[in-house]
Amino acid sequence: HDLHPDYLTTGFAEEISQAEGIETVALQHHYAHIHSVLAENKHQGPALGLALDGTGLGEDHTIWGGECLLVDNEKLEHKRLARFSHLRLPGGE
Repeated sequence: HDLHPDYLTTGFAEEISQAEGIETVALQHHYAHIHSVLAENKHQGPALGLALDGTGLGEDHTIWGGECLLVDNEKLEHKRLARFSHLRLPGGE
């Protein structure tokens, strides 16, 4: 499920987890986008990906929006290599 604790899907995943005893994993959704592209293209191993789809809660608890990510779908490792500068969002998080 998404890393953001206030997303509806996060609450749903946690609810199912508790009811069914299923382990869940919180993942920053930009990493999830890159993992899904790698899976769709049957790519194995490390890859660089650009996630430019908007904003989301980051692992550092800041709002992310525009990352260059290193994702390894065999080792299940990922790392943010670069990002756009932080800026204030009017009325946003």
